[in-house]
Amino acid sequence: MDTSDPVVKGLMNAVMLIVILYIIAIPFYMHFEGFSLVDAFYFTSVSITTVGYGDVYPKTALGKIFTVVLVFSGVSIFFYHLTHIGQFRERKIDPYVRRRIEVLRNLTSLHTGVVAKSEINKIRSKIEMSEPPKEEKTAAVKQRGEKRDDKPRDFGSL
Repeated sequence: MDTSDPVVKGLMNAVMLIVILYIIAIPFYMHFEGFSLVDAFYFTSVSITTVGYGDVYPKTALGKIFTVVLVFSGVSIFFYHLTHIGQFRERKIDPYVRRRIEVLRNLTSLHTGVVAKSEINKIRSKIEMSEPPKEEKTAAVKQRGEKRDDKPRDFGSL
């Protein structure tokens, strides 16, 4: 993996931030709250993920304030991590995402009418180039035995 890529750096930073939270929180709870190593690790995990079972909880005011900061930090790091995972997927795993987004933007601009007339003419010319000439259409219909009338039809709101 290329560590000079900003997306990969962002993912690595998010993981490092979570590790730093654990490195700070576990000794804090062991020292100030008297938790064992397992209880401190457990409580830190439960707090960062905002599960909060309530079986282990801080008893001092300092512990409660630290836990509030820990929860907000954990949630912020989670969203930071989630953002970078999305960017990583967009750039590395699915190379077609940008193309799909561009197609959707073009469709949206066509749908809303926010498109230049030159673009509409380009689209029309592509459509006309892909359609067979009228004589070929009529011959194909006759081969199938269908009746063909060249009257224009109104399809309503289609």
